[in-house]
Amino acid sequence: MPPRPFRSGGPVALLTLWLALTQLHPVLGREGWHPSFAAAQTASARSGKDIFLCFTGREWSAVCRQFEQHFLSDPGFTAMLGTHYEPVQLDVSAFREVTGKEEEPLPEEARLKLQFEVTTFPIVFLLGSDVRPYALTGFRPGGTESYARHLEKLREGRARQEALLARARQSDGLRRAELLAQSIPDIGALRMARFHGDLMREVVKLDPDNATGFARDFELKLGDYEYVQSMREMDRDLRWSEMLTLTDDYIEKFKLAGSELQAALMNRFDILRRQQNFPEMVLTLDEVYRINPYNPHGRQAQQLLAKMARQIEEQSLLESLQNQE
Repeated sequence: MPPRPFRSGGPVALLTLWLALTQLHPVLGREGWHPSFAAAQTASARSGKDIFLCFTGREWSAVCRQFEQHFLSDPGFTAMLGTHYEPVQLDVSAFREVTGKEEEPLPEEARLKLQFEVTTFPIVFLLGSDVRPYALTGFRPGGTESYARHLEKLREGRARQEALLARARQSDGLRRAELLAQSIPDIGALRMARFHGDLMREVVKLDPDNATGFARDFELKLGDYEYVQSMREMDRDLRWSEMLTLTDDYIEKFKLAGSELQAALMNRFDILRRQQNFPEMVLTLDEVYRINPYNPHGRQAQQLLAKMARQIEEQSLLESLQNQE
């Protein structure tokens, strides 16, 4: 006789399992929502509507559960979205700690969490037909009508972006650079570089002297993005010496100063910590502190230096006691 799939419980066990799955994954089968990002892309290409891409972490975020309960699960809210968007919700509760260093292929939700640099929840990306985000938002109190007005303003912003792009195509030189720069949405530095890097690089090329005031900022954002991507790749293989060299070259190339330099030096400290290079760790933190002791980086450096000093004192005391014995 072949083994039974459920040794005990029978129909009751099946019902319990079904209830658990629907509680963990209520978005599956929700009417009006696509089951995957790929499905939303296909539907968008067919309908011409934008994509409403929502990331949630319901298992550990009360705000996500509230957003889902009062908005995402509301048929009226779904109907409102369906007028202009192909909506998809990706719950990444199981991938909170994913870093991209995993050897096995990642599920769609985890890959997109990394691709869209998702670190806060809930977060919503509005994507055009080119699948580039043109706005981001999230949970907002006030009900469906209020949210609809909010989305309308974001679509108006998208229309302005497209109008600026159209004008840029008819222009050249610094005027083209300025129009291109104004058309790029502020969706966070790394996302801007990932999804709109081609436009940013064109601005930098058209404006080598930073006459528009955008080129230098874009050059730094592009440099940050390339640096972060390279650091992630090296970190995956534990290539710490190369990471230190890359960090030092990055600081020198962009002549970093102030808080930007502090942030890069804190990256340097983290690499040194993993190498257990105590003397260089102290020197790096001291440099961060001396740049500005009052901003968050400076205060963090001061706290770490104090912690390391306590560890030295404790180690010294322990060694002294052991010698007395």
